Amino acid sequence: MTSSELLELVGDLMNNQDEILAFREHLEQVVQSFDDEEKRREVSSADLHRSYSL
Repeated sequence: MTSSELLELVGDLMNNQDEILAFREHLEQVVQSFDDEEKRREVSSADLHRSYSL
């Protein structure tokens, strides 16, 4: 393997790492939105139970 081939591989790895980090950030946002939705549902469910018990 020549040094230019090695440098090209390192460059590809660095690009892949950037893509992986961007994808991970996207996944964290998706998970956060699911968590937020779950909390809203728990609150609205609790509100329903409260209104029925009155």
